[in-house]
Amino acid sequence: MIQSIRALRIFMAVAEELHFRKAAERLHMTQPPLSMQIKQLEKWVGVDLFVRTTRSVQLTPAGKELQQRATRFLTELEEMAEAVRRVGRGDVGSLSLGFPASTMFDILPKLLAIQQNRYPHVALNLKESPSPDLLELLRARELDVALVRASPLSMAPDLDYILAARESMVVALPSNHPLARLDAVPIERLNRIPLIGFAAKGSRYFQELVRQIFEARDLQPLIVHESVVPTILALVEAGLGLAIVPASMTKLKTGELTYRPLSGARGKDISTLYCAWRRADHTPVVRNFAEIVSRSEIAV
Repeated sequence: MIQSIRALRIFMAVAEELHFRKAAERLHMTQPPLSMQIKQLEKWVGVDLFVRTTRSVQLTPAGKELQQRATRFLTELEEMAEAVRRVGRGDVGSLSLGFPASTMFDILPKLLAIQQNRYPHVALNLKESPSPDLLELLRARELDVALVRASPLSMAPDLDYILAARESMVVALPSNHPLARLDAVPIERLNRIPLIGFAAKGSRYFQELVRQIFEARDLQPLIVHESVVPTILALVEAGLGLAIVPASMTKLKTGELTYRPLSGARGKDISTLYCAWRRADHTPVVRNFAEIVSRSEIAV
């Protein structure tokens, strides 16, 4: 088959040049093997394709028919090859991406904008869910890739992952609160102050992170309500308490809310986000998205 395609390309060169030597030069080959290929092609189709004289080369009616059909065939062949190459490069296809709600305010839009700009012909199927559920959907093959708030230790050995973002934690408080006057809020100042915490269902990662921030300083948070973002911010704005939230939440600015960094923050006071996928299904589309994540690691 490959030899037949090569013979067709040689035939097309001769048909366009109507000169064996010029066709050979165009194909960067010598004339004898070119002439041999044409003879073998004529033997295969069973008719002469060229009328040869000492002064000219002309197509026979059969040669003209073959030229028309070969033009269409080779064009379709190249279109087919390019379509296959695009799939192999991950330029086309679909990507099922899972993400937790906490990524919607800064990290996710940035990644999706890059993905859409680079791979506009890859259809995106988006799924918002808590990180533990996303990992299960990933293992169940209902997602191709997921952004998750999870420790690498909690991920199955059949998953690959890379760090997608690091986020500092900040204090969300009403703009008229006394602590809003500070440039940064010491965690000790939050001791026994009513706080809006993260609910275990839907935000267990942040619930544990906030607990660790207080325990590392031998403090006990006074959690008066528990919820998920962005409801947590609405409760803060209503004056029901303060909250420690990831820095990306500062994108949700209103005149009633102020955000302040934690003073004396430690390395463990950082929220991390990972991009995970099944190790056995590292498809070109997934590989391309993982590369976007690796080159766009975000520090909020």
